[in-house]
Amino acid sequence: MIIQLLTSPGCHTCADVEQIIKEALPIFLNLRLEEINLTTPEGQKIIQRYGIMSSNS
Repeated sequence: MIIQLLTSPGCHTCADVEQIIKEALPIFLNLRLEEINLTTPEGQKIIQRYGIMSSNS
């Protein structure tokens, strides 16, 4: 299973969630973390696809 973590620069909540997920990875061996920065072209596609209006930065 892949967890896609959508992040934006300066988002302290994103960093907190990333840390929690990284701590869980050794416990749940079938998990993989994929971080996607919303300011990248890939991130922009996700913003458009899911209608994301803002982030918690």
